[in-house]
Amino acid sequence: SAAARRLGKSQSTVSEAISRLEIDLGLALFDRSSKQPVLTDAGRVMLGRV
Repeated sequence: SAAARRLGKSQSTVSEAISRLEIDLGLALFDRSSKQPVLTDAGRVMLGRV
């Protein structure tokens, strides 16, 4: 929700955009198995490219 606030978007909009990106890339960018999502290795690589 902090990222959504920073972007001026709703949390659901940001979550949906990330999910679509993961589908398009065929990669998981976040590990969602715990309470707090954690970047995967692929997510860290993508973060370095934006």
